[in-house]
Amino acid sequence: REGGGITGLFPYYNQLLVFRERAIEIVRGDPISGFSTVPFIQGIGTRSPNTITAVPNVGLMFLSNDGVYRVHGGMDGGSKIEIEKMTSPLVKTVKRITPATMSRASAVFSTKWREWHCYVPVDGGDIPSMGLVYHLDKNAWSTRVSFPVSAVSVDQRGEIIFGHSVGNNGTPQYESGLF
Repeated sequence: REGGGITGLFPYYNQLLVFRERAIEIVRGDPISGFSTVPFIQGIGTRSPNTITAVPNVGLMFLSNDGVYRVHGGMDGGSKIEIEKMTSPLVKTVKRITPATMSRASAVFSTKWREWHCYVPVDGGDIPSMGLVYHLDKNAWSTRVSFPVSAVSVDQRGEIIFGHSVGNNGTPQYESGLF
């Protein structure tokens, strides 16, 4: 199919979103006709499946080749599933993302802080070193500079936990590990 290889699968309401490098498809099923796959969008996909995150009252957020998008709405009861680019205010920042290593990007949503954190490699780097943070309550973006985040997660309380193995740019006086 057009759109490149499959990079991720994510359940969304009563359908399955199939993320490709440059497209998204929808798999739906019903007891009468079985399962069917239909195209949702061409030209927008992800090579960063670890950024696909369900965010309450926002939808699914994910990093694409040209910024962060959200999928919202549904397909039942007359509703329509839609996609929207969210990073229009961050055009210069998004252009710094290293395309060859986008697969190393990862993201989480913190219920405690009501923020979506996405850590990406920038400026030709091969590990994530910049954070894009979406603040739900302010509907605004901020960035985290020089954050070498190799992995990110949240605990039961919504605290963000991140880890890296290089310290601060390889300088031994800075710790590496989980924070």
